[in-house]
Amino acid sequence: MPLRPRASSQPGRANTLPSFKNIPVLRPRAVSSHTQSPIEDELSCPVCCEIFTDPVVLKCSHSFCRLCLQGFWNKKATKRECPVCRRKCSLTEPTISLALKNVCDAIVQEQKGKASGRPGSYSANGASKPEALCATHGEGLKLFCQSDEEVLCCVCQTSKKHQGHSVCPLEEAANDLK
Repeated sequence: MPLRPRASSQPGRANTLPSFKNIPVLRPRAVSSHTQSPIEDELSCPVCCEIFTDPVVLKCSHSFCRLCLQGFWNKKATKRECPVCRRKCSLTEPTISLALKNVCDAIVQEQKGKASGRPGSYSANGASKPEALCATHGEGLKLFCQSDEEVLCCVCQTSKKHQGHSVCPLEEAANDLK
């Protein structure tokens, strides 16, 4: 789109409108098609369009991955500003967002569980949490050996080490210990 000359206060000279070609344009979250849910869209960095890793928040309330924001600021060596709204940022910014980090970590763990085909277990409030796996067999730890007082997977239960031992479901053992 060509620039139109505008009137100048000096005769014989025309001013041009500023060029915005060098200003990076961030894709809106709605455009990033690789996310699968509205929650994931809200938990995605506007710079890399991935779920936040090591999220930080600016005073304007926009959030970014720490490394994405640092990379953006390194490319724009003259100004520290928000990549979304262009508000100037102080030297004390950004602030680490622990709550956002915890939510993003939970989403990533849930995605890993879905990708591996292993169902996650659920906490009392319904939030998904990763299932504990046997270090030897990689199976879910669902049993409790009362003789050795250790958690087992189904494969461990049939091993020689636990042969003849008293074994019960893990939930039952947990209720007995309360």
